[in-house]
Amino acid sequence: MISLFIIFILIFQFSPSFSNSDDSVENQQLQSQFHFTGYFTCKWTEESVVQDFWLMEWDTITPDDKIHQVVELFRDNYPYSYELYAEENGDGLWDNYYELYYKNTHNCTVSRKTVTQNFMLPEYSVHVS
Repeated sequence: MISLFIIFILIFQFSPSFSNSDDSVENQQLQSQFHFTGYFTCKWTEESVVQDFWLMEWDTITPDDKIHQVVELFRDNYPYSYELYAEENGDGLWDNYYELYYKNTHNCTVSRKTVTQNFMLPEYSVHVS
């Protein structure tokens, strides 16, 4: 049983942004923007338990991508909240979906041992226009 519970509200924002360096059609890239907010709770303690928290994009053949992001962790009040802003320019080969997951290093365990866990999120379509 997973002892760290992540309650999250997903806000998926998508907006096309094009590269300014070269205006040719071949070099235009569609950019996806993500905004996630939520809370961290731990049934073993109310102390801060999250050490690293990243949004990742799973790929079948190539190594997983660490998406360009800014994470804010608010540890003033329990449950601890977070806000994450991220951008990505397209998915890997052979599909048009972002396979996103949180990679979370924490010590929310009975023994307070530090572990790293992945929490998969729903797939998001890559829109091409």
